Amino acid sequence: MKREHVHSFLQLLGCERISDNNDWVSASCPFARWRHSSRTDRHPSFGVLVNATGVSIYKCFTCKHKAATLDRLVFSVSKYRGVYLKRASDFYNTHEVFDDKPNTPEDKWEVQKQVSLKTHDPSILFEYPLLSSETVPHYVREIVRERGSLISVSDYHGVRWHPEKDALLFPSFYQGNLTAIKYRSTRKKLFSFLYPGIYLFGYNRLQWDKPVWIVEGEFDLLRLNALGVYNVLCIGGSNISKSLGRVLHCHTVFLGLDNDDSGRKGTEIFKSLFSGEFHIRQVNWGDIKDAGALRDREHLNSLFNF
Repeated sequence: MKREHVHSFLQLLGCERISDNNDWVSASCPFARWRHSSRTDRHPSFGVLVNATGVSIYKCFTCKHKAATLDRLVFSVSKYRGVYLKRASDFYNTHEVFDDKPNTPEDKWEVQKQVSLKTHDPSILFEYPLLSSETVPHYVREIVRERGSLISVSDYHGVRWHPEKDALLFPSFYQGNLTAIKYRSTRKKLFSFLYPGIYLFGYNRLQWDKPVWIVEGEFDLLRLNALGVYNVLCIGGSNISKSLGRVLHCHTVFLGLDNDDSGRKGTEIFKSLFSGEFHIRQVNWGDIKDAGALRDREHLNSLFNF
């Protein structure tokens, strides 16, 4: 991208104090309010290395973003702000110099967001009752209550009962599509997928302009909801991959994986993969295993400073 176009591009991202500095264009860091301890960048530590005949890259020397291409910059700033910066994306695609221009995606933001989906007919769910239904046995509802949640919360997330398997059903929705249904036996710790696929329980209830809690288990999510914490995503385990970052559009993550070896490993993997994309706050569960074991809201407040 040419130098004059870099100036215009950074303005579209809201950068200030834009100036030329040899091969670089310096500017205030667009991530400063989230990633700099001072929440400002009065003495610019951010810059774009200009390449007028090829792909330019950016780097911030304060918030430790790895050097990356400008399409990634649009993607990351959009995530932090919780709004898609389409004008900046369009400007980038028009003015960046690619090695093979015809093969350049028209909108790299959309490419970043694409996830391979296997979907299921959502009408399947209506074969099974919500837990508030009179057809659901009392002991099934008691399981939810004993785990510290409410039937109204389970209904809110579409939790259902499978009579033949005597199991709770947890549906996963992504972009309006039913992507998986997980079941959990009411009699023993047995769980599997009734319909397999991408599992993101609670995803359809998330608000991207607010911090997103990430937990392992369904009852972790239901317990937090019962305590008044609603923006929670259950990923169904501690396995973390790069694809998770493609479906998260928030700027802050409260990472609350289980307080065991696999949870701690998953936490370190998440931080290593996404420390440059999200503001990550790790939840320390203290002497309990996970959110499902929280005693009350006061207990949660003692463990985590909101």
